[in-house]
Amino acid sequence: MLVRWLLGLAVFLVVLIAVALTAQRLRPVVARHQSPPLPMTLEDWIEQLSRGADKDSRLEAARRIVALGPKAVIAAVDQSTIVPEHAELIDISPAVIRAMAELGPEVAGTLGQGLSSPKENVRAGAVTILREMGTQAKSQVGPLTAVLGDENRWVRWFAIDALGNLGRDAAGAVDALLPLVDHDDRFTRRRAVVALGRIGPVAEAAVPALKRARDQDRDSSVRKAAAVALHQVNLAEIAAEAAADAREDVRQLIGQLQQDDEHESVAAAKSLGRLAHEATAAIPALTLALQHANKWVREASADALGAMGRDARTAVPMLKKLLEDEQPEVRIAAERALERIALR
Repeated sequence: MLVRWLLGLAVFLVVLIAVALTAQRLRPVVARHQSPPLPMTLEDWIEQLSRGADKDSRLEAARRIVALGPKAVIAAVDQSTIVPEHAELIDISPAVIRAMAELGPEVAGTLGQGLSSPKENVRAGAVTILREMGTQAKSQVGPLTAVLGDENRWVRWFAIDALGNLGRDAAGAVDALLPLVDHDDRFTRRRAVVALGRIGPVAEAAVPALKRARDQDRDSSVRKAAAVALHQVNLAEIAAEAAADAREDVRQLIGQLQQDDEHESVAAAKSLGRLAHEATAAIPALTLALQHANKWVREASADALGAMGRDARTAVPMLKKLLEDEQPEVRIAAERALERIALR
């Protein structure tokens, strides 16, 4: 019995070895007869951009398209964007928007060129992606300003939004935005008002128009938005008035905060934060300091506002903008401040 079993095992092993050797000999022959994979075409990459299985595959497709040059990018936007009759909306896949927007400055210039396209859907797709980019689209203030009068309302609306996302970097668009505060379309008016507020104190020329909108606009949502925007734009004047009414020690710290020496400014912001609710007169000045060129001043000012809790709720719009700051320390401080303001 044992002998038979051993013989059977030996036969099995011989057959197994023979099969392995045969497969090894045949592998080069099979490989020679297989066709190499065809290279991916632009159409293939566009398909992967729209329908890729995951974020990484879509991002790879976006990079490949950008590497093929501006014409390829415009073709991808053209094929990915549909503007239905009557322009009720812009039909473009969120996956395409996010993948292209993630490339930021690599693709922003080409999308800016797309804004001058005679094709409505190309302009619509390009402005949608630029809007998603936030501050990374700051090089495209000129092209975005140029389409503020576009016949497609969505192109116009998203260009306004994109400029607002740029904050003070969109200072050059203020004069073009001002007429839109009196536009016939209430949605255009509200978007223009919000954008001017987000651009901030450098949009000081908008104060008269914002006051008029706050007091006289026939739409309540525009009036409310104008009141918020006026506070953001007129912040320097508001900060000066608040400082004049502050108690002596707080007034001195506000003056220190506004000095050119960033080390003194950081120290002042931290001292105001420790005073917390006793230093609420400094809230406008601290909010203004959120736009300081030095990241440590921005971080310290955000922390100080957070320490003041709900008293600092007027700073919420600018703190939210800091969530897009280039510096991670500032983003974290802004998020922390927003949480504290909401909780207290």
